Amino acid sequence: MLQHTLALAFIFVVISVIPLIPSAFATSYELMTPSIPKAITIDNLPAREGMVGQQLMITTTVQSNLNEARPYAAIIEIRDSDGVTIALSYQEGNMDAHGLTPMGMSWIPQKAGTYQFRTFVVSGIQNAQAYSPVASSEIKISER
Repeated sequence: MLQHTLALAFIFVVISVIPLIPSAFATSYELMTPSIPKAITIDNLPAREGMVGQQLMITTTVQSNLNEARPYAAIIEIRDSDGVTIALSYQEGNMDAHGLTPMGMSWIPQKAGTYQFRTFVVSGIQNAQAYSPVASSEIKISER
């Protein structure tokens, strides 16, 4: 349990630092590329808007741009309109050369508002190095 808590604390640190990386350090070559996160309903239909209490699945697909297998951790984060992280999920694995893997998390919004979905890829939960920039999208949640 302590290891899991420490891993989540580390992820929050990574989430806080990635937006601060100056563009001068960015490269035109990304090691891995996450798709823009999307919300879908339990009926597998795209959701551009949602309702409080409605179960949604937030999905992304990670593509490796490498010629070799490499460990990774893909992260999906949901932020409220104040920029506060309200939900977080990650998936660790070993990505094959030029591999592709889907990832998703279930989310049931508890209050109305505009939410941002963010996804990015790092080398792992411990000693993380950024493998991708942040990909993001938004959804508006309304009262029933």
